[in-house]
Amino acid sequence: MSTTHHHPHHALRDRGARDSWGRGALLVLAATLLLSPAPPSAGGAPAAQPAPTLGGLLVAPTRVVLEGRRRAAQLTLVNRGAAPATYRISFVQMRMSLDGALQGISSPEPGAPSSEPLVRYSPRQVELAPGESQTVRLMVRKPGDLPPGEYRSHLVLRAVPAVGSSPAAPAASGSGSVGFRLIPVYGVSIPVIVRHGETAASLALDRLELVPPASGEAASLGLVLAREGTRSVYGDVVVEWRPRRGSPREIGRLRKLAVYTPNGEREVTVPLRDDPATLAGGSVEVRFENGEEGGQAGEVLARATMAVP
Repeated sequence: MSTTHHHPHHALRDRGARDSWGRGALLVLAATLLLSPAPPSAGGAPAAQPAPTLGGLLVAPTRVVLEGRRRAAQLTLVNRGAAPATYRISFVQMRMSLDGALQGISSPEPGAPSSEPLVRYSPRQVELAPGESQTVRLMVRKPGDLPPGEYRSHLVLRAVPAVGSSPAAPAASGSGSVGFRLIPVYGVSIPVIVRHGETAASLALDRLELVPPASGEAASLGLVLAREGTRSVYGDVVVEWRPRRGSPREIGRLRKLAVYTPNGEREVTVPLRDDPATLAGGSVEVRFENGEEGGQAGEVLARATMAVP
């Protein structure tokens, strides 16, 4: 198989685009010690996994971008559970690993400054009855000497566990033993991005590889999203089969993917509807379609083609 990489014919550039949304969620496991408390971890929040709801909490939208003249946004929280719930809201810093997982960090990475000092939000805690909704308002305030660039933090909405919501594990007998209980705390992690001044990014699709189906799994196509520039990219990866005869057809799609600054690469695996063994005598085309609301819907930011003998 041979691969043809097309350098992006559209560089993503923005000076005053509208907000855009994506999905993200955070599952935090809190341990409450019944004896002396342990010191807080410097590692921050654990990895985030995409989900529209967790623990009965629905949040819309789940991605906030403040740029150009847009200085305010709002989130709507809905308690979809059967019991009253309290949610605490705070900012955290997160970094994206090579495979796209989000991990909490104690301070911003070089090349990815925090948006937390620029964004005010209210309220910081909400109590919702079943079916009740609440609006959280965000407003950006930029100092006059703010350098151009993209600033990112993640707003985390954590469910506060009710007292007595989990039974304590019995302490082991003997001197120095510690009893503890584990309380699952559900929440949603939302990227809050502030763009200031001129920002631009370009994207290329590299290292395409068809992967045969494994036991119980679909066939897939692996590739790398290679990003350059001063802003993140966000959109869909679309895989299309183009036979020598007949019409092309879509055989795979991953929606709402981001590559955040300062990352230059993200590894992606796209499940396919067709077994690669049935794809012969044509080519596979992969496209990255822009998902930012400030750009044209479906605008192709990068494409690559792989011939299949």
